[in-house]
Amino acid sequence: MSADVPWTAVMGVAVASASLAATLVSFAWQTVIWKWSGSKPKVSASLGAVVGPMSGSQVVVMLEARNAGRGACQITQVFFAAPDDMKIVALRLVAGSDSLPITLEGQHAARWIFDAGQVRATVRELGVIKIRPVVVKGSGKLCRGKWSELDKLLRTAE
Repeated sequence: MSADVPWTAVMGVAVASASLAATLVSFAWQTVIWKWSGSKPKVSASLGAVVGPMSGSQVVVMLEARNAGRGACQITQVFFAAPDDMKIVALRLVAGSDSLPITLEGQHAARWIFDAGQVRATVRELGVIKIRPVVVKGSGKLCRGKWSELDKLLRTAE
């Protein structure tokens, strides 16, 4: 018993299958675009120097947040964290740092500057051997940078 399938039914199944495939590809692409459109702060710390007209040169630790996403985000706090996630907050910002809170637009960066000698003294007092930079977004989400060995980060701060 063989039944002939009309060509219109075969074409209907083919069109429906193609439509389903196009819908799935479109959904996947929209998901990727949605993920790319948000804010993505990347946090790092580096050693540098600030030269002032009165004070001369000062060795500093810079905490930088770079928004790699396309959407804006608000940064409300910056600090360094110890391995047990303890906040090291007794550090004063050096003149020239960006203010807080700050709205970080997509593809932009902000820097906060700390005196390297003060960072070294504070972490030695706490008995910490490595730290990492942390920024807090307006939503309360923590964005953490990579761990830095203090001797490598602060090698010239003494």
